[in-house]
Amino acid sequence: MAQVMKWGKRLTVFVSLLFLLELIFGYAGTVVTVHGTAIRILLFALSAVLLYLYSFLLVLTEHIPVFSRRRDAVLGSLRFHDWALLLFSFSTALSVFVFPRLSGGSPLLAKNEAFGCLCMLLLYFPIAFLIRRGELSPEKLDRVLRAVLFLFALQHIFLYIGQSAYGGFIGEAFDFLRRIFGENAEFPQIILGHGGYPRVIFLTSIYLLVGVYLVLRRLPKFGVADGLSLAVYLTALLATMTKSVWYGALLGLAAFSVCYAVRCIRQKLGRELMRYAGILVGCFLLILLLNATVFDRMVSVRFLNSFSTSDFSDSLSEEEEEEDELAALDRAGAVISNNIKIEQTKKLLQKWTRRPLFGYGYGSYVKGYLRSYEAPYSYEMQLPALLMKIGIVGVGLLFLVIVAMLWALLRSVKRGGGTVPVFAWLFLLFAFGFTVQTNPLLLTYNGISIVLYLMLITTDLEQQALLHTDSEVGA
Repeated sequence: MAQVMKWGKRLTVFVSLLFLLELIFGYAGTVVTVHGTAIRILLFALSAVLLYLYSFLLVLTEHIPVFSRRRDAVLGSLRFHDWALLLFSFSTALSVFVFPRLSGGSPLLAKNEAFGCLCMLLLYFPIAFLIRRGELSPEKLDRVLRAVLFLFALQHIFLYIGQSAYGGFIGEAFDFLRRIFGENAEFPQIILGHGGYPRVIFLTSIYLLVGVYLVLRRLPKFGVADGLSLAVYLTALLATMTKSVWYGALLGLAAFSVCYAVRCIRQKLGRELMRYAGILVGCFLLILLLNATVFDRMVSVRFLNSFSTSDFSDSLSEEEEEEDELAALDRAGAVISNNIKIEQTKKLLQKWTRRPLFGYGYGSYVKGYLRSYEAPYSYEMQLPALLMKIGIVGVGLLFLVIVAMLWALLRSVKRGGGTVPVFAWLFLLFAFGFTVQTNPLLLTYNGISIVLYLMLITTDLEQQALLHTDSEVGA
């Protein structure tokens, strides 16, 4: 039986890593299909079965109690954030299977939008169980992620430079990959900025934020390799030409910086604080350099046009004459985009007020106001859309999950756990949370996988703190 468990663990880890690699490099998940089924769905299903099966066999072979309140039992090991996630998962199931029927919505659209996300969330429980039993090592996962995400960031930079040099570069690159994977392979649409400037942005680009998190987590041991990684991630983030990603990263970095500075001041770590300040200055200078060279000033143009909501063509005609054509076109595009978001927010909130507590369920949309015919439930403004779909109760339970994670992390620090990993976690929470507010990225395999990752980080840090406390008691 020991050999079966050994090889079962290896198979489970191997398939789960394949699923992770496909999540990062598989774009929308339809690059590879098997008899018409996306490889992402097959890998996900196989990973889920193996994770739950291995956990079940571990309970049987090691005679682990299930219903006991002991910390080594299955239910006894559950913490506040675990129960919060269970509640949110239950409410999500109701919003997928029950509320759409009660509100006259489409059960099919509900499943299309959120069933996969619900299944992804439920992966947390076997993985967390295995982490607490010492069967899975998040530290090894982070090492894999550092290598994979570094290559992922380089891919963004390569595509951006190629597209800048030759307008059809990304399209031809995808055509080349299509010849390898077959004609059924589907790649994301090429998104160009207003006026035609390059943008390298995919559903998977939010994983660049995870790369920055992994660098920040190592800050006390920051070395040359970390500096190179951070420079590559910053360049890749700029290559997305997506303001929500930029502002998300800035907000996350602000939260991290404040916490890190307070830590250094309290512990009188002046040299460490000065080194971090030097890193921030270096990042700022790198952005200025890249903006003036590789990105041809479009980074600063995009920032300046962020909050334009009306056409200034009459009052600022003299200034516009001095702008180049791309800057003027981007401003016009920003005006259109921001006005759409304002209008969309109003329409979503108007519908929400008619069913404020539980919403209309997933798959619902505002009649007469669609942003996508293929996915009519998809809207950029995530919080108003979530309110309309899952109501105050569903959104409240989501915030309960976040509060529960914060509570667990605070407890881990009090038990002697590290503070810098917690600050890095805050960076990822704020960066991801802001980014998905104006893009339909949350309710995807990729978006929910980051929520899953935040949960697993919380569990790992809490477990490390518990082991630290136990070792001190034992000593």
